[in-house]
Amino acid sequence: MYLVSDDYGDFKGLMNYKELKDLLVDELIGQTRENHKEYDLIKYDLGVLSDIAKDKITYNRVIEELKSYGWNILNICDVQKGINDLREYVARKDSNLKAFDDVLRYIDRVRTNRYE
Repeated sequence: MYLVSDDYGDFKGLMNYKELKDLLVDELIGQTRENHKEYDLIKYDLGVLSDIAKDKITYNRVIEELKSYGWNILNICDVQKGINDLREYVARKDSNLKAFDDVLRYIDRVRTNRYE
């Protein structure tokens, strides 16, 4: 699961990997329509669309392509791991871990509800 936002702060939402690829397709189509006279750009966009259609596109490439359109992608699993690591560190010095536990519980609940 990924937290997706745009550079302008107009959109924030949770998406799975398939939805990220769909967002990339939408961006590619929009760019192609706007720049239909730019041969090199069209050629590149068609190459990316072809890779998506043939399922040859990598996770990293999807993320990088979306970033080039002004999207920020945050992998929620990475965030969860970071919070767990921070929780373990704080637990060595303090027993008040409620804030960490609440955030981790929220992430688990959102992930579970999203995919049911």
